[in-house]
Amino acid sequence: MTRRRLLAAVPLLLAAALAGCAPAPQSTPDGPASPGADDPVAAAFEQTAAALGVPGAFALVRTPEGERGYAYGTTELGAASPPTEDTRFRIASNTKVFTGTVILQLVDEGRIALDDPISAYRDGIPNGDAITIEMLLAMRSGLADYTDTPEFAAAVDADPTRHWSPEELVALATARPARSAPGTEFHYANVNTVLLGELIEQLEGEPLARVFQERLLDPLGLDGTSYPDGETGIPAPSSHGYLYGDPGAAVADEAPADAGDAGDEAAGAPHDVTTLDPSMAGASGAIVSTARDMADWIEAVVDGGLLSAETQEARDAAFQAIGPGSAYGLALFENQGWIGHNGEIPGFNSFAFRNPGTSTTVVVWSNLLATPDGTPTAGALFGALVDALG
Repeated sequence: MTRRRLLAAVPLLLAAALAGCAPAPQSTPDGPASPGADDPVAAAFEQTAAALGVPGAFALVRTPEGERGYAYGTTELGAASPPTEDTRFRIASNTKVFTGTVILQLVDEGRIALDDPISAYRDGIPNGDAITIEMLLAMRSGLADYTDTPEFAAAVDADPTRHWSPEELVALATARPARSAPGTEFHYANVNTVLLGELIEQLEGEPLARVFQERLLDPLGLDGTSYPDGETGIPAPSSHGYLYGDPGAAVADEAPADAGDAGDEAAGAPHDVTTLDPSMAGASGAIVSTARDMADWIEAVVDGGLLSAETQEARDAAFQAIGPGSAYGLALFENQGWIGHNGEIPGFNSFAFRNPGTSTTVVVWSNLLATPDGTPTAGALFGALVDALG
């Protein structure tokens, strides 16, 4: 990949990662001694992170044999601050799994139905009478996305700290013609999940941050996870986030102007974009979490317990093919037995997946969205880890 898209999970990225598209190890990282041959997972992680040139990265791997954490680099350039399983980072589009799960809980409670049209709850959505809640969850609404608009890209470039309301994001998307008729094709659009976040707040009468806390975070004991309620910082202990080029280029799906090889000095150092306002992602990508919490979370989502048996079964059966070996369901990806999501936002890239067939969980994050040549960092790291795990 040589071009980036802000906040969007790339449909075929998981397939590519599982096919072993991680960069070939090129160097040994500075810092901790290289792992021995007795731990090929650690070796693959460190060597791939070094090849990518990421400032810092962390992976948590759980198998039936136990749990291992793998740290690389630093949470802040210029500081000796290695990441840990409790370092907080922006999980970006992994947030969609949280939003989608609350929607399915509301379905369980009989307060909404998957075949309800969005027009029953909100006016002003093109084709709103034909777009169902299920289509929004499955990315099949046909709506254009606000991240595709030049206005949004320009605004983010001008002021990454600007606060966005969900209404503003939806208005940018709905001002553009629909991409397709509802239900006819898969098109990953963040506006779908922003609309679902609005619906949750409407039905619950509470801010999304409180809903997540009461329904998901507290019951699961996810103490390192939070949905920003107006905050722009990341609670400590946290990582800084870095980006080559400007946020607007990421929004516009453009390669950064300083593109080059990961080790090319001409590319310079990546920019610190930690202070961007996550409201640009909202219900589609604003959550902050840790590797430990994300592992606990994706295991609860995949193994069950958050939904009724009937709704869990429906979610498990909802995957539809979106490419070779890759499928998308109700706010979840599936590929070769791995179920979960990825997340991309200026400053961070992450994968959180569970393979129920092998009882294996892999969570990996990096504090660099992509290399100068556009390689998604967490996708490459995930591919290297899965390959090393066999």
